[in-house]
Amino acid sequence: MSIRGHALAGTRPTGVFQRPLPIALMYATFFLVCLPLVILRSVPNEVAIVPYLIIAEAVGLGTSHFFVTLAVYFEPGNMRHFASGPRRRMIYFGLPIAILLVVALQGALNTQQTFPRFSFFFYAGVRFLDFFHVGRQSAGVLQLWKRPLGEELPRWTRAAENAFFVGAGLLQWQTFLRGGEFVATDFYDWLPVVLLAALFAASVVPYLALLSRPQTHKLALLALGYFVMQALCAATAVYATWLYVSVLAMHYVEYHVLMARRGLDRAGERSNLLRRPFLLYGVLAVLVVSFEARNYVVTESIPLGLLVHVFDGIFLVHYVLDAWLWKFSDPYYRQTLAALYFGPAQAVSARPASFGKRLRAPALALSALVAVACYPGLRQRLHAELIVPLEAEQHFRWGVALARSGELMRAQHELTRAAELMPEDRRVRGLLAAIARHASASAVDTSGARQTR
Repeated sequence: MSIRGHALAGTRPTGVFQRPLPIALMYATFFLVCLPLVILRSVPNEVAIVPYLIIAEAVGLGTSHFFVTLAVYFEPGNMRHFASGPRRRMIYFGLPIAILLVVALQGALNTQQTFPRFSFFFYAGVRFLDFFHVGRQSAGVLQLWKRPLGEELPRWTRAAENAFFVGAGLLQWQTFLRGGEFVATDFYDWLPVVLLAALFAASVVPYLALLSRPQTHKLALLALGYFVMQALCAATAVYATWLYVSVLAMHYVEYHVLMARRGLDRAGERSNLLRRPFLLYGVLAVLVVSFEARNYVVTESIPLGLLVHVFDGIFLVHYVLDAWLWKFSDPYYRQTLAALYFGPAQAVSARPASFGKRLRAPALALSALVAVACYPGLRQRLHAELIVPLEAEQHFRWGVALARSGELMRAQHELTRAAELMPEDRRVRGLLAAIARHASASAVDTSGARQTR
């Protein structure tokens, strides 16, 4: 349908990303979370709260978004669909169980120490699926932003946008395999980047044409803005893998927005946790805390180790299931989800929750934070095992970057801070020793030059 007969014709917006709150959330996430975090982690500073923000994003938004997939997975209607044929049973039941068992067994057997080569290739493959999954979600969500534009955009843009995000995922994987930083030693390193930039530019041109039309410029600007923001996030991860988590906030938030949209659909079976936000986030809080605490359990028993690490593969299950739970090409999902995300507004109940109910989930999260803050032993242990390593790694990276640029005094300051936090780290001690030797050699050269004069 052309846009002239759609949202701009005066009807109520129907797409999930044509509503004010999701739009505000996505743009706010980029400008208030992703961008500041990238800057604060890239430029030397004394902002002590940065490691806490990273943990809050990675755990509060990230780990919870892995587990919230299960709320959709266990919907009664979906479970019946999964069990409706041998192929579906293999995909939706057999594959997740196999993934959880394999990853749990690796944790129980400590394969990173006993089989390091296998672990490297296994987790390198998992990292590829991570980049690919995020890119595919970005491409898919972009289509939701574009939906009201209808036929105003050429059909080829969808394939081009998908190719761009998949290509960016491949470059991110290349950066990861090369040590976590983009390396350009010859023409062939820059060629994929140039081709990807050209593909992005070509994909943007049709949006720019729509910006000049009064009837399309607002929706085109919103969709283009999302495209540009996600492209910048992808480029950041191509530049440095350690900045990847800083820009994943958009991925996490939009996933929670999509899940919340499913929760608004009250026409289906009411046993879905998504329709009970307080219960859902209560269960999520327990799962997330249990998941993050699993590494504090030390056991020599392989069966107990399997039980402790049973959810280690939840991220991989999430990547696999999401490839199928959002397949609009599947008649089942097209029938159950199309009206919710694309169709008329009447398909979704507008029944608002009371103010008290809206406060339940934030109150639960705040209570958990207060409980942690009021328990000194736990707080100190979390600080020592999570915050200190992040802060130390941050100062180490700044020291390395400053040393490469020739600012040895500032590099020495940052590396000294890292050494105070990680006294056992050989990398830090080695770089400090190298800087000290360089300073001594420079002092000797300067003294010799003076004596000669």
